[in-house]
Amino acid sequence: MPQIQAESLALVHQHHEFSLARPARIAILVLSADIGHRDDRGLEVPAGRTSCWTGGPGRKGKNSMNSFRARFFYGLAVVAFASSQVMAYRAGPPSNYTGSLDSGGHSCTQCHGSAVGAGSVEILGVPFAYTLNQTYDLTVRISDPDQLGAGFELSVEDAIGTPVGTLSVIDAVNTQLNTPYYINHTLDGVNNSVAAWAGNGNSADYQVRWQAPASSVGPITFWAAGNAINNNDLSTGDLVYLTNVTAAIPGTRPVPAASTWGLIVMAIVLLTAGTLAVARRYRPAIVRA
Repeated sequence: MPQIQAESLALVHQHHEFSLARPARIAILVLSADIGHRDDRGLEVPAGRTSCWTGGPGRKGKNSMNSFRARFFYGLAVVAFASSQVMAYRAGPPSNYTGSLDSGGHSCTQCHGSAVGAGSVEILGVPFAYTLNQTYDLTVRISDPDQLGAGFELSVEDAIGTPVGTLSVIDAVNTQLNTPYYINHTLDGVNNSVAAWAGNGNSADYQVRWQAPASSVGPITFWAAGNAINNNDLSTGDLVYLTNVTAAIPGTRPVPAASTWGLIVMAIVLLTAGTLAVARRYRPAIVRA
Protein backbone atom coordinates (compact mmCIF):
# COMPACT_ATOMS: atom_id res chain seq x y z
CA MET A 1 0.00 0.00 0.00
CA PRO A 2 2.75 2.56 0.71
CA GLN A 3 4.15 1.96 -2.78
CA ILE A 4 0.73 2.45 -4.36
CA GLN A 5 0.20 5.63 -2.37
CA ALA A 6 3.61 7.02 -3.33
CA GLU A 7 3.00 6.32 -7.03
CA SER A 8 -0.44 7.92 -6.86
CA LEU A 9 0.92 11.04 -5.16
CA ALA A 10 3.70 11.23 -7.76
CA LEU A 11 1.09 11.21 -10.53
CA VAL A 12 -0.82 13.97 -8.77
CA HIS A 13 2.26 16.14 -8.20
CA GLN A 14 3.52 15.72 -11.75
CA HIS A 15 0.70 17.63 -13.43
CA HIS A 16 -0.26 21.24 -12.84
CA GLU A 17 -2.74 21.50 -15.69
CA PHE A 18 -5.38 19.02 -14.53
CA SER A 19 -8.78 17.77 -15.53
CA LEU A 20 -11.24 16.11 -13.18
CA ALA A 21 -10.95 12.94 -15.28
CA ARG A 22 -7.41 12.22 -14.11
CA PRO A 23 -8.26 11.18 -10.52
CA ALA A 24 -10.68 8.60 -11.91
CA ARG A 25 -7.83 6.97 -13.80
CA ILE A 26 -5.69 7.02 -10.68
CA ALA A 27 -8.51 5.42 -8.70
CA ILE A 28 -8.84 2.65 -11.29
CA LEU A 29 -5.17 1.83 -10.82
CA VAL A 30 -5.62 1.69 -7.07
CA LEU A 31 -8.82 -0.36 -7.18
CA SER A 32 -7.22 -2.88 -9.52
CA ALA A 33 -4.30 -3.39 -7.10
CA ASP A 34 -4.42 -6.46 -4.89
CA ILE A 35 -4.36 -5.28 -1.27
CA GLY A 36 -3.74 -7.69 1.62
CA HIS A 37 -6.58 -8.26 4.06
CA ARG A 38 -7.56 -10.18 7.20
CA ASP A 39 -9.66 -13.33 7.20
CA ASP A 40 -12.64 -14.03 9.45
CA ARG A 41 -10.32 -15.05 12.29
CA GLY A 42 -8.46 -11.75 12.16
CA LEU A 43 -5.35 -13.30 10.61
CA GLU A 44 -3.43 -11.37 7.95
CA VAL A 45 -3.78 -12.75 4.43
CA PRO A 46 -0.99 -11.54 2.09
CA ALA A 47 -1.80 -9.78 -1.17
CA GLY A 48 -2.57 -12.26 -3.94
CA ARG A 49 -3.64 -14.98 -1.45
CA THR A 50 -7.02 -16.12 -0.16
CA SER A 51 -7.94 -17.80 3.11
CA CYS A 52 -9.18 -21.39 3.03
CA TRP A 53 -11.15 -20.89 6.23
CA THR A 54 -14.70 -19.80 5.56
CA GLY A 55 -15.93 -19.79 9.17
CA GLY A 56 -18.86 -22.08 8.58
CA PRO A 57 -22.01 -22.07 6.43
CA GLY A 58 -23.13 -18.82 4.91
CA ARG A 59 -19.74 -17.08 5.19
CA LYS A 60 -18.12 -18.13 1.95
CA GLY A 61 -16.63 -15.26 -0.06
CA LYS A 62 -16.39 -12.83 2.85
CA ASN A 63 -12.62 -12.50 2.47
CA SER A 64 -12.87 -11.35 -1.14
CA MET A 65 -15.61 -8.91 -0.13
CA ASN A 66 -13.36 -7.45 2.58
CA SER A 67 -10.57 -7.09 0.04
CA PHE A 68 -12.91 -5.35 -2.40
CA ARG A 69 -14.14 -2.98 0.31
CA ALA A 70 -10.56 -2.11 1.25
CA ARG A 71 -9.71 -1.35 -2.36
CA PHE A 72 -12.93 0.58 -2.89
CA PHE A 73 -12.60 2.91 0.10
CA TYR A 74 -8.89 3.44 -0.47
CA GLY A 75 -9.70 4.34 -4.08
CA LEU A 76 -12.28 6.87 -2.90
CA ALA A 77 -9.67 8.44 -0.63
CA VAL A 78 -7.25 8.77 -3.53
CA VAL A 79 -9.98 10.31 -5.71
CA ALA A 80 -10.77 12.86 -3.02
CA PHE A 81 -7.11 13.76 -2.56
CA ALA A 82 -6.39 13.93 -6.28
CA SER A 83 -9.49 16.05 -6.92
CA SER A 84 -8.31 18.59 -4.36
CA GLN A 85 -4.91 18.68 -6.06
CA VAL A 86 -6.60 19.20 -9.44
CA MET A 87 -8.19 22.41 -8.26
CA ALA A 88 -5.17 23.45 -6.20
CA TYR A 89 -2.65 23.33 -9.04
CA ARG A 90 -4.77 24.89 -11.77
CA ALA A 91 -5.79 27.46 -9.20
CA GLY A 92 -2.15 28.42 -8.59
CA PRO A 93 1.34 26.90 -8.62
CA PRO A 94 3.39 26.21 -5.51
CA SER A 95 5.48 29.15 -4.30
CA ASN A 96 9.19 29.43 -5.11
CA TYR A 97 8.89 28.67 -8.83
CA THR A 98 9.87 31.96 -10.52
CA GLY A 99 13.44 30.94 -11.36
CA SER A 100 14.73 33.47 -8.81
CA LEU A 101 17.52 33.21 -6.25
CA ASP A 102 15.00 32.62 -3.47
CA SER A 103 13.49 29.86 -5.63
CA GLY A 104 16.87 28.20 -5.94
CA GLY A 105 16.51 28.57 -9.70
CA HIS A 106 13.40 26.36 -9.73
CA SER A 107 10.61 27.29 -12.10
CA CYS A 108 7.56 25.81 -13.81
CA THR A 109 9.93 23.93 -16.12
CA GLN A 110 10.30 21.40 -13.28
CA CYS A 111 6.94 19.91 -14.33
CA HIS A 112 6.14 21.45 -17.70
CA GLY A 113 9.49 20.87 -19.41
CA SER A 114 11.90 23.30 -21.03
CA ALA A 115 10.72 23.28 -24.62
CA VAL A 116 11.44 26.51 -26.51
CA GLY A 117 8.44 28.38 -27.91
CA ALA A 118 7.76 31.54 -29.86
CA GLY A 119 6.27 33.43 -26.91
CA SER A 120 7.50 35.47 -23.98
CA VAL A 121 6.75 36.79 -20.52
CA GLU A 122 7.21 40.46 -19.65
CA ILE A 123 7.08 42.52 -16.46
CA LEU A 124 5.77 45.97 -17.38
CA GLY A 125 5.93 49.01 -15.12
CA VAL A 126 9.20 48.31 -13.31
CA PRO A 127 10.96 51.65 -12.65
CA PHE A 128 14.54 52.31 -13.70
CA ALA A 129 15.27 53.18 -10.05
CA TYR A 130 12.80 52.61 -7.23
CA THR A 131 11.68 55.31 -4.81
CA LEU A 132 11.45 54.45 -1.13
CA ASN A 133 7.88 53.56 -0.02
CA GLN A 134 6.59 54.22 -3.53
CA THR A 135 3.79 51.97 -4.83
CA TYR A 136 4.05 50.54 -8.35
CA ASP A 137 1.33 48.83 -10.37
CA LEU A 138 2.87 46.18 -12.58
CA THR A 139 1.62 44.01 -15.43
CA VAL A 140 2.81 40.48 -16.09
CA ARG A 141 2.12 39.71 -19.74
CA ILE A 142 2.41 36.20 -21.19
CA SER A 143 2.23 35.89 -24.98
CA ASP A 144 2.41 32.93 -27.32
CA PRO A 145 0.94 32.64 -30.85
CA ASP A 146 0.54 28.86 -30.57
CA GLN A 147 -0.97 28.43 -27.09
CA LEU A 148 -4.44 28.92 -25.60
CA GLY A 149 -4.04 30.50 -22.16
CA ALA A 150 -1.53 31.25 -19.42
CA GLY A 151 -0.71 31.51 -15.75
CA PHE A 152 2.16 33.17 -13.92
CA GLU A 153 4.11 33.65 -10.70
CA LEU A 154 6.14 36.69 -9.61
CA SER A 155 8.56 37.51 -6.80
CA VAL A 156 10.70 40.55 -5.90
CA GLU A 157 14.13 40.09 -4.32
CA ASP A 158 17.38 41.86 -3.51
CA ALA A 159 20.79 40.89 -4.86
CA ILE A 160 21.14 37.91 -2.50
CA GLY A 161 17.63 36.55 -2.97
CA THR A 162 15.88 38.03 0.06
CA PRO A 163 12.26 39.04 -0.69
CA VAL A 164 11.87 42.81 -0.40
CA GLY A 165 9.01 45.29 -0.46
CA THR A 166 5.34 44.35 -0.22
CA LEU A 167 3.31 42.53 -2.86
CA SER A 168 -0.46 43.02 -2.81
CA VAL A 169 -3.51 42.01 -4.84
CA ILE A 170 -5.39 44.58 -6.93
CA ASP A 171 -7.34 42.03 -9.01
CA ALA A 172 -8.74 39.41 -6.63
CA VAL A 173 -10.55 37.57 -9.42
CA ASN A 174 -7.44 36.71 -11.39
CA THR A 175 -4.55 36.95 -8.91
CA GLN A 176 -3.72 35.90 -5.36
CA LEU A 177 -0.85 35.97 -2.88
CA ASN A 178 0.99 32.68 -2.49
CA THR A 179 2.79 33.37 0.81
CA PRO A 180 3.61 37.06 1.36
CA TYR A 181 6.51 36.86 -1.10
CA TYR A 182 4.94 35.32 -4.22
CA ILE A 183 1.89 36.28 -6.25
CA ASN A 184 0.27 34.18 -8.98
CA HIS A 185 -2.88 33.44 -10.97
CA THR A 186 -6.15 32.04 -9.62
CA LEU A 187 -8.36 29.35 -11.13
CA ASP A 188 -10.59 32.07 -12.58
CA GLY A 189 -7.49 33.81 -13.86
CA VAL A 190 -6.43 30.84 -15.98
CA ASN A 191 -9.97 30.18 -17.19
CA ASN A 192 -10.43 33.85 -18.07
CA SER A 193 -7.12 33.88 -19.94
CA VAL A 194 -8.28 30.92 -22.03
CA ALA A 195 -11.63 32.57 -22.79
CA ALA A 196 -10.04 35.88 -23.85
CA TRP A 197 -6.79 34.55 -25.34
CA ALA A 198 -7.52 35.12 -29.03
CA GLY A 199 -9.25 38.44 -28.40
CA ASN A 200 -6.20 39.68 -26.49
CA GLY A 201 -3.84 38.89 -29.33
CA ASN A 202 -2.80 35.47 -27.99
CA SER A 203 -1.75 36.91 -24.66
CA ALA A 204 -2.88 37.40 -21.07
CA ASP A 205 -2.22 40.29 -18.67
CA TYR A 206 -2.12 39.96 -14.88
CA GLN A 207 -2.11 43.10 -12.72
CA VAL A 208 -0.15 43.16 -9.44
CA ARG A 209 1.01 45.84 -6.99
CA TRP A 210 4.35 46.23 -5.25
CA GLN A 211 5.43 48.77 -2.63
CA ALA A 212 9.12 49.58 -2.33
CA PRO A 213 10.85 49.16 1.04
CA ALA A 214 11.28 52.06 3.45
CA SER A 215 15.08 51.98 3.14
CA SER A 216 17.46 51.21 0.32
CA VAL A 217 18.46 47.55 0.00
CA GLY A 218 20.52 47.92 -3.16
CA PRO A 219 19.33 46.90 -6.62
CA ILE A 220 16.02 45.00 -6.63
CA THR A 221 15.11 42.32 -9.17
CA PHE A 222 11.60 41.36 -10.28
CA TRP A 223 11.34 37.69 -11.31
CA ALA A 224 8.46 36.14 -13.27
CA ALA A 225 7.60 32.75 -14.73
CA GLY A 226 4.83 32.56 -17.32
CA ASN A 227 3.29 29.23 -18.30
CA ALA A 228 1.59 29.37 -21.71
CA ILE A 229 -0.73 26.36 -21.79
CA ASN A 230 -2.33 24.39 -24.61
CA ASN A 231 -5.29 23.62 -22.32
CA ASN A 232 -5.11 19.85 -22.83
CA ASP A 233 -5.39 19.18 -19.07
CA LEU A 234 -1.85 17.79 -18.98
CA SER A 235 1.59 19.23 -18.37
CA THR A 236 2.65 18.16 -21.87
CA GLY A 237 2.68 20.76 -24.60
CA ASP A 238 2.96 23.73 -22.22
CA LEU A 239 5.65 26.35 -22.71
CA VAL A 240 7.32 28.11 -19.79
CA TYR A 241 8.94 31.53 -20.17
CA LEU A 242 11.16 33.24 -17.60
CA THR A 243 12.27 36.84 -17.22
CA ASN A 244 13.71 39.25 -14.70
CA VAL A 245 14.05 43.04 -14.55
CA THR A 246 16.26 44.97 -12.12
CA ALA A 247 15.46 48.37 -10.61
CA ALA A 248 18.47 50.46 -9.55
CA ILE A 249 18.96 52.03 -6.12
CA PRO A 250 17.04 55.24 -5.33
CA GLY A 251 18.43 58.41 -6.93
CA THR A 252 20.10 56.65 -9.87
CA ARG A 253 19.50 58.47 -13.15
CA PRO A 254 19.44 56.73 -16.51
CA VAL A 255 22.06 57.64 -19.09
CA PRO A 256 20.30 59.37 -22.01
CA ALA A 257 20.35 57.20 -25.08
CA ALA A 258 21.74 58.84 -28.21
CA SER A 259 19.22 58.99 -31.04
CA THR A 260 20.08 58.00 -34.60
CA TRP A 261 19.64 61.56 -35.88
CA GLY A 262 21.79 62.87 -33.06
CA LEU A 263 24.61 60.54 -34.07
CA ILE A 264 24.27 61.60 -37.71
CA VAL A 265 24.42 65.32 -36.82
CA MET A 266 27.42 64.76 -34.59
CA ALA A 267 29.22 62.88 -37.38
CA ILE A 268 28.54 65.72 -39.85
CA VAL A 269 29.84 68.32 -37.37
CA LEU A 270 33.02 66.37 -36.69
CA LEU A 271 33.61 65.73 -40.39
CA THR A 272 33.12 69.42 -41.23
CA ALA A 273 35.44 70.56 -38.43
CA GLY A 274 38.11 68.12 -39.59
CA THR A 275 37.85 69.27 -43.19
CA LEU A 276 38.22 72.96 -42.21
CA ALA A 277 41.25 72.19 -40.05
CA VAL A 278 43.00 70.41 -42.89
CA ALA A 279 42.15 73.24 -45.32
CA ARG A 280 43.66 75.86 -43.02
CA ARG A 281 46.86 73.85 -42.55
CA TYR A 282 47.58 73.33 -46.22
CA ARG A 283 46.23 76.53 -47.80
CA PRO A 284 48.89 78.24 -50.01
CA ALA A 285 50.69 81.33 -48.71
CA ILE A 286 49.70 84.65 -50.26
CA VAL A 287 52.67 86.49 -51.84
CA ARG A 288 52.41 90.24 -51.61
CA ALA A 289 54.06 92.49 -54.24
